[in-house]
Amino acid sequence: MKTLMGEFARFGSVGLLVTLLGASLIFVFYNVLDLGYWGSSATAYVLASLISYKLNKGLTFQASGSWKKHLPKFGITIATCYLIAYSMARPFIYQALKSEGLSEATRDNAALLLGIVTFTGLNFLGQKFWVFSKPRKEHSGGNHISKSS
Repeated sequence: MKTLMGEFARFGSVGLLVTLLGASLIFVFYNVLDLGYWGSSATAYVLASLISYKLNKGLTFQASGSWKKHLPKFGITIATCYLIAYSMARPFIYQALKSEGLSEATRDNAALLLGIVTFTGLNFLGQKFWVFSKPRKEHSGGNHISKSS
């Protein structure tokens, strides 16, 4: 449990840095460059994910091994978390705020913020338990049930 909390704290620190960078990019891409909801969030996540991979592999999870082992899983995790978070965020926010009379840009900004939060939680779980998971240690002695032929 102590290791999990330490990893979560390191993930939080790295995540805070990468999230601030990614969120800044998202809102600049959406509000200044007018890339739209999907274009803004996807472009920012690709850029921020490159930094996230390097920092999380080395600092957060202290994973060893080749990038060939981790990078495909990392990409799948990022893509899956992104699609889940942003596909649910916009409809949820639009439904929740439909009677508030807010502009599309305001609702999209709220949806982008919800997507950021949702993505972060899903991403931690995916990276911890799949991308950078450590091999399980075998138990010695004790309570093993063995199969006999």
